[in-house]
Amino acid sequence: MSCENKEKVLQENRYADEITVKMEEFVLPTNDELFLRDYNMISSFTNESSLDIIAGYNYRIHALDLFSPQSNYVTQVKLDKEGRNGIHSPIDGLYVHSLDNIWIYSQGIVYLTDTTGTVKEKIDIGESHKEEIIYLFANYSVARINLHYNKKRKSLFYTTMIMQKNAKPQFQVYEYFLDSKHVKKHELSGSDYDTDIGTLYGWKQAPNVTFSDDRIIYNYPIESNIYTINLNDDSKQTFGAKSKYTKNIVHKMTKNTGYMDAERHKIENVHFFEIVYSPVLDLYFRLHVDRNDFSQDMDPFNQFYKKDMYLMIFNKKFEIVHEGKLPSNRYSIITSWCAVNNGLLMMVNNCFFNAGTDEDTIIFDIVEPSGKRIEKEKGLNY
Repeated sequence: MSCENKEKVLQENRYADEITVKMEEFVLPTNDELFLRDYNMISSFTNESSLDIIAGYNYRIHALDLFSPQSNYVTQVKLDKEGRNGIHSPIDGLYVHSLDNIWIYSQGIVYLTDTTGTVKEKIDIGESHKEEIIYLFANYSVARINLHYNKKRKSLFYTTMIMQKNAKPQFQVYEYFLDSKHVKKHELSGSDYDTDIGTLYGWKQAPNVTFSDDRIIYNYPIESNIYTINLNDDSKQTFGAKSKYTKNIVHKMTKNTGYMDAERHKIENVHFFEIVYSPVLDLYFRLHVDRNDFSQDMDPFNQFYKKDMYLMIFNKKFEIVHEGKLPSNRYSIITSWCAVNNGLLMMVNNCFFNAGTDEDTIIFDIVEPSGKRIEKEKGLNY
């Protein structure tokens, strides 16, 4: 008899000339109804005047909060729940292509709307997936799986999951072509580190899935590799993205008997977030958080906020051009970040930072690559 040896693989990093970054803080007056301090559903685009428009889903009142870091533009799009322009609440997917083309997903339907809240098109993508679950959400302790519209290909991208009894979940990305109504399926490969991700990794079973114009980009919260599918020829590649500051794998749980076991596992391990693509800079950003020792005396949610966060930046070849530690106890971990014209926008909302601060403002930073070379082991240039 023989047994199969499954080698666990983390790809080696590739480096290019290193760049430094700078950080700018923005403070925006607001109120409890108009804005939240962070958003688990956030999207952005750059208009013809090179102004960034940020859209966050305000779950409290079923609306989109829109603002621009470079101007006084602030508005809110209230979404109807019923009627001709009704959009199911809450929403699970958001992609803003322009102010006239806002794509929203909820309960099997993709809606095309604008800043008036007028629904211009409805696409029922749920009816063709009887055996699959459409998997679009943003959850800091699980994964971020985005909705995406590709203007060049005139197609929508969304991810599904097949659940089979006594078998690992299978994930695939569907591409829905708007003109022909044709659908193409892109199969996602499993993690090279562990092809059988299961419940012994706690909440970390699903991939993060994001997009650029010619790539599907995904990674797994349990390990540092980055995976891509080329939309032009369907070729697949794996890239190394090992951090020099933290562990690069998540350890399996010794037991999984309930909620607190999964919460403790989440705190005591690293977590790799999604890849964020900046089409203006042609750069990729990835955030991840380090492990912490679990404390019986502190709320598990607050313990996750105590984790140190790190930023890695890649060029278009997925060569690493920067890695550094971000300021501690400053940022939201509710996936409140997105690409902007000059870098990465991150919402500043941490229970160990905001205590006692003005409730009538929201704060965010923009981490901007400067393009200057720095020595290999230096961190962020604040």
